[in-house]
Amino acid sequence: VCVGWLAAWCLGTTAFAQEAPINLSSPRAYQWVLEAGYNTGGDQIASSVYSNTNTTWEVTTGKGYQGGLGLQYAFNPQWAAQFTVSYMLDSTRGSNGDIAFERYPVSLQLHYKLTDQFRVGGGWLQSYGAQRTTTGVLARFGSESFKADPGAVVQMMYFFKPYHHHKSPGDEVNAALALRHVRERFIGDKEGLVYRGDHTGLFLMLYF
Repeated sequence: VCVGWLAAWCLGTTAFAQEAPINLSSPRAYQWVLEAGYNTGGDQIASSVYSNTNTTWEVTTGKGYQGGLGLQYAFNPQWAAQFTVSYMLDSTRGSNGDIAFERYPVSLQLHYKLTDQFRVGGGWLQSYGAQRTTTGVLARFGSESFKADPGAVVQMMYFFKPYHHHKSPGDEVNAALALRHVRERFIGDKEGLVYRGDHTGLFLMLYF
């Protein structure tokens, strides 16, 4: 009896698999996003002169390197939402002391596909963990934490090869250059001073 039930179950499973095959070639609506770039702008929060070279340096609230990871989801061939979490840093990188301004920008954007190689997008941005840190001879500037107001981001992207919001199996990683502008501001927790963090950056984006 058990053998008979087992044979019937196997035949039923085989028939169902033949009637409803799994389509492994269907395009998927999501893609991972990797970004890296450099920004310029923002208000100055510290400046001085390197003693060994007599050249000036400054740290601002909108300048520095940025890298991050995110996820994109396509609603249709024209529209997609993109969520990213990144890290941004501006630092003097001095040998006997350092002062840096860092934060963790989080953004949620809506992107529209203009052509196979151009798209435009924008949305909400919020920076977390903003702080100025100091070490060595630059400790006189002091450390300080900052509260960031919600900001906005817009960007234009150019893809090196035709790009599709839906990714099909076997598609190669696609790369793009993005010109990005952000508007945000920071409020220091010591004296309540307000700093504009508006900045513009050039990024390399990878979609996979």
